[in-house]
Amino acid sequence: MTKDIISLGGNTIGSQDKGGLFIVVEGLDGSGKTTQAELIADELKNRGKETVLTVEPTKTSPVAKRIKDALAKKYKIELEELQKLFSEDRKEHVEKVILPNLKEGKIIVSDRYAFTTFSYGSFGNNLEELFTLNENYPLPDLTIFIDVAPEECRKRIGGRGESNQLFDEIEKLKAHREGYKKIFKRFQNIETVDGNNTIEKTHKKAMQAVNAIL
Repeated sequence: MTKDIISLGGNTIGSQDKGGLFIVVEGLDGSGKTTQAELIADELKNRGKETVLTVEPTKTSPVAKRIKDALAKKYKIELEELQKLFSEDRKEHVEKVILPNLKEGKIIVSDRYAFTTFSYGSFGNNLEELFTLNENYPLPDLTIFIDVAPEECRKRIGGRGESNQLFDEIEKLKAHREGYKKIFKRFQNIETVDGNNTIEKTHKKAMQAVNAIL
């Protein structure tokens, strides 16, 4: 048996084996989303589920290094151009990782996806253009948003001892969070999880959402 893969634009773009699921973990920098994505993937693997953990931006696409350097503020770039790079990177991610594994019935857990791009639309980009750029990419079966106050995210980022990334300033973190909230109103299968708790408690809540679709 197969089921349709529905795109972000609402179109059917293919079919996948019944067992395939696409799970996305989103959140601000410093929210702990990467840790939660890893924990979800590990738990699913421990249950014997064929699971692929992946991340955006990727590390292998032709534009991956340009994105990394832009985020590290090694060169100046217009936000609109940066989001186009993200979408170009996503095209390869979808074609080479996400769709092939979904069609094999595997579970994909992605640390970030198109909702990151959409949320940045709140910074003045043409949001409808961003939707168009991403409309043929698959819609996740579940998106988990790890919600942490921007002030706490900024504190955690500072505790890492890393150089500030392009979107790490407090005002941008606040705008990014509001962007997520705005975008999520336009989509289904979104679960918000309070990330201010311990890693273990946050993981437990996230897995409740995952278990509901298994």
